[in-house]
Amino acid sequence: MGSRATSVAAAVALVAGVVLVVVLSSGSPPPPFDADSAAPSGYRALSLLLQQQGVESRTLGASEVAAADLGPGDALVVPVAAWSSAGELEDFRSAAERGATVVLAAEEDFYAIEDRQLVRTPAQPVPRGVCTIAELEDLEAVDDIGFALLRTDRSAAAVSTCFADGLGALVTVEEVTADQTAGGSLVHLASPYLWANARLQPDKEAGGEPLDNGPMAVALLEGADRVTFVEAEPPAGTSPDGTRSPLELLPFTVKVALVQCGFAFVIFAWWRGRRLGAPVREQMPVEVAGSELVEAVGGLLRRHGSVGRAATVLRERECRELAARLGVPREAGPEALAAAVAARSGLEPAQVHAVLFGPSPDGPNGLIALTHQLDSLHSEVLDVEPAP
Repeated sequence: MGSRATSVAAAVALVAGVVLVVVLSSGSPPPPFDADSAAPSGYRALSLLLQQQGVESRTLGASEVAAADLGPGDALVVPVAAWSSAGELEDFRSAAERGATVVLAAEEDFYAIEDRQLVRTPAQPVPRGVCTIAELEDLEAVDDIGFALLRTDRSAAAVSTCFADGLGALVTVEEVTADQTAGGSLVHLASPYLWANARLQPDKEAGGEPLDNGPMAVALLEGADRVTFVEAEPPAGTSPDGTRSPLELLPFTVKVALVQCGFAFVIFAWWRGRRLGAPVREQMPVEVAGSELVEAVGGLLRRHGSVGRAATVLRERECRELAARLGVPREAGPEALAAAVAARSGLEPAQVHAVLFGPSPDGPNGLIALTHQLDSLHSEVLDVEPAP
């Protein structure tokens, strides 16, 4: 492979690697807690439970809640309140003041749990404990996958708790009033996974009985004719599992250095792959000089150690080449070949016969003389174009 092809291949590999890193690092799992999702973190099981109770369900974005004009007979479920802005939280509370039941989960902090962990983690039952929420007094235990309890030292006048230990609770209910008029209620959940598909019956694969997570959701939303689920969309620059892109974690100076290295490589690849002009055809090697022919004969003589043997090899090679070039069959005999060579060279047939088929030379000097004669005959016959 040439330098140009190598440079192009390296550039393509670099671009492909950068694209792959960016794609893999920027990917994020889909938002959890979708009312139509059957994934372990989805809310489809809860939606089906509500439909069995004759409750209608729908999904809205957080910014669409204000225009929905929620009131009595409505329930609003916000799976991750920590992802909502201050204005959106105010819209949620306004809905409660107008008489809606608003469920806010993960108000202070949230971290996503992988679906595999949701499925494989055994049940972690939390007993009812001290419970002042009338709708939940008949429940026994719910599953909690490890989120911290809600603080119960709230300043609101009417706050009920359940699944509590005196210091915190998984569920609290705050009655909301507006202008001395009774409104709805704010339900606070320690974790949105309390109502996730995989945690309604955590030990299902092992034959375990479901806990009271499902009945708790139905009881808290009882009385609503329609439940609105808010899309769990993380803020820009974050992901549901709290991870960040490796590129975002790099210092600015490192990013600048990487960009400069990329430009430098592109320029280097272009410089190595450019052409300075049209391709130049190389000259063919020159013909073998006569001195080299003499050296070859000397080497042949030295290897075989016999003047006669060397002369025979030289003559046979020359006869074979002359016969092939002049079209003389080998079986025609020495006289036919000598006559053809003589007709081409202008020499007498006897002279040609003596060079090609004469007696062996007497010694090294005679072998050298024979070599020159064969070379001269070769030049006169084969290296000269015939006259037209």
